[in-house]
Amino acid sequence: MLSMILFFQSGWESLINNWLTTYLIERKGTSAPGALYMLTLFSAVFTAGRFIVGIILRHYAAKITIFISCVTAITGCVMLSTTSSE
Repeated sequence: MLSMILFFQSGWESLINNWLTTYLIERKGTSAPGALYMLTLFSAVFTAGRFIVGIILRHYAAKITIFISCVTAITGCVMLSTTSSE
């Protein structure tokens, strides 16, 4: 089970790193340097999130952490799809 989860997680991370700049440039009209900045920001926040989750899991149950992570991911998807670069 863990191998399957890690397989999809690494695939998702690779897909985002390859797709995010193209999406921002072609669909949202962001400049190339702006798209690269957003990709760098995403990678930094993603890395920081891993450290934060390690700290949070010491204090809260895994179910609560997973629920909050899912809500945060859905919120991020909605924000990305409804905003523009203007």
